Amino acid sequence: MAERDSIQRPVQVFLDTRRFIHPPAPGTRGPSKDFFQGDNEGFRRHKARMREQLRASSMRLREQHSALGFVLVQMREDALAKSYRPTERLFCERNRFALVGGRGIGEMFFQATPDALDALDKLIAERAEDMPQERENPRTGEFEERVSGYRSELGGIASIGLLEAPDRLDFSASEAVAALEKEGIIGGYLVDLFRPDPAVSGDAVRAQLEALQHRLTTVGSLFVRPVAGLRERRPTGFTLSIDLLPAGAPNDIVLLAPEAPTAATERTAGRVNGGVKPGHAAAQKSAS
Repeated sequence: MAERDSIQRPVQVFLDTRRFIHPPAPGTRGPSKDFFQGDNEGFRRHKARMREQLRASSMRLREQHSALGFVLVQMREDALAKSYRPTERLFCERNRFALVGGRGIGEMFFQATPDALDALDKLIAERAEDMPQERENPRTGEFEERVSGYRSELGGIASIGLLEAPDRLDFSASEAVAALEKEGIIGGYLVDLFRPDPAVSGDAVRAQLEALQHRLTTVGSLFVRPVAGLRERRPTGFTLSIDLLPAGAPNDIVLLAPEAPTAATERTAGRVNGGVKPGHAAAQKSAS
């Protein structure tokens, strides 16, 4: 016979049984979190710093004559939850941004243009309020501070910065050359790229792809094909196979997969499907 539970459990009385019987309406969310609650002056300084970083990123893209770039948004440690991502009010398609990747925890890469960054700077100035509004809580009848989604999302961001060349590669040019000299290594690279979203700033995406192709042609004697999506017409694959041809050989560069299989496509597809990896080194995600 089982022993009786020795733990004494007192009788529980529920004074508000409606909270246990009636579930909350689906799709409802609580108020936006204020990461600077009680520190409006601190939020003003944070807002000014974020706007300065947006302007610096836009200016850098214009100096580089780049139609498109990728900004790294780092979240605060207390804003790592998915619900705090700044994708509803700030870095959203409506504002001409596209989430294209991530790195570490709380780090997101967004496709951006100089105009989109400038517009976001102005939007933050107008919509991310310095002082929260007081509104009555319908449940308690008390007045509480409420912040907009703009202030909440901005407050959860730690930094905003343009992805620069040193952030893209984890090896140097000399290390890349030394790797090619090793015995048994195929003379080529696998280069991982962001997949730009043509639905967001399509003209800028096309201009950036044209710039990438031009830069590859200046290297000379390259055979380039997209590894992913060989039979699909996409802006670019996730990965490019870049093989080194004999010195003086003409470039053979394709960034977009053709409408129908061609001899060159079949050549690359056969090498990939045959288990031969066309390259040995992978660069971290890069725009160009």
